[in-house]
Amino acid sequence: MVKEAGLLALSLQNTDLNVTKKDGDEPVTDADLRCSQLIVDGLHRAFPNDLIVSEESYNINANVTQGRVWFVDPIDGTKSFIQGKPGFSSIIGLNIDQKPTIGAVYYPKEDTLFYADNHNAWIQSKTTKPQIIKVSSHQTLSEIRIVSSSSHDRGFSRKLQTHLGTDQHTAIGSIGLKVALIAQGIQELYINPTSHAKTWDVCGSEAIITAAGGMITGLDGSPMCYDSPAREQTKGLIVSNGNIHEDVRQRVLELRHASLNNL
Repeated sequence: MVKEAGLLALSLQNTDLNVTKKDGDEPVTDADLRCSQLIVDGLHRAFPNDLIVSEESYNINANVTQGRVWFVDPIDGTKSFIQGKPGFSSIIGLNIDQKPTIGAVYYPKEDTLFYADNHNAWIQSKTTKPQIIKVSSHQTLSEIRIVSSSSHDRGFSRKLQTHLGTDQHTAIGSIGLKVALIAQGIQELYINPTSHAKTWDVCGSEAIITAAGGMITGLDGSPMCYDSPAREQTKGLIVSNGNIHEDVRQRVLELRHASLNNL
C-alpha cells in the first residue's frame, strides 16, 4: 500500500494539481487525497478492526489513547512534491497502546522502501534484496552529519552546525526520509525545534529509527506523544544515532537559551 501510494504520487507530480490550504496554512493537493484514500482503503481491507488516522482528514480527531492505530502520511514533504522536487515519501506506522511497532517509508523517486518491526529495520530497492540497516557509530560531534528541512528552519540548522563544529549538512523535505538516512548510517542527526512535526510523520519513522539502533525524543528528552488531539509534537524532535543524543540535546538547549538572551 505504501509503495502503491508513493508511485501514484510520483505519477501525479508535475501534473495540473489542485492546491489548497488546510489548518496551519499547510498545502494539500488532490494527489494527497487520492494517495490517502488508496492507503486507507487497503488498510481497512487488511485490518478491518483497526483504527486508521490519516493526515488528510480521515479520523483526524479520533481518540487514540489505546489499541491498534495506523497513522498515515500519504505524501510526506508536500511542499517538495508541489515544487517538483524529489524529497517526498509516503509513510505508514502502526501504534499499539502508544508504542510505534511497525513502520514503512517509501521513497518513490528511487523506488526504495524502508521498513521495520520490533526487531530490525530494513531497506529494499529495485536493485537490491532486503538488507538490515543500522545507525552509524559516530560519537564525535564534529564528525556528525546533519540532515535538516528544505522548506523551513534553515537559520536554526546553520546555527546548530556552527555550535556543534560540523560542516556536513544535507537538506531534504520529508521527515520520513530524514529519519531513514539516519537509520542507514548516512547521517547522524536531525533536529526540528518547532511543533510542525505531526503524529503521522513520526510514528512509522520512530519504528524505523529505534529498530536501527537510534533514538528519537523531544528537545527535553521526552518520548513522542501519540494521543494529543492536535496531533502535534509540541516539544520538537531530536533524531540521532543514539551515541550523540544526550550531548546534542544539551547543546541544543544551550543554543536556544543563548538565542532567547539575545532577543
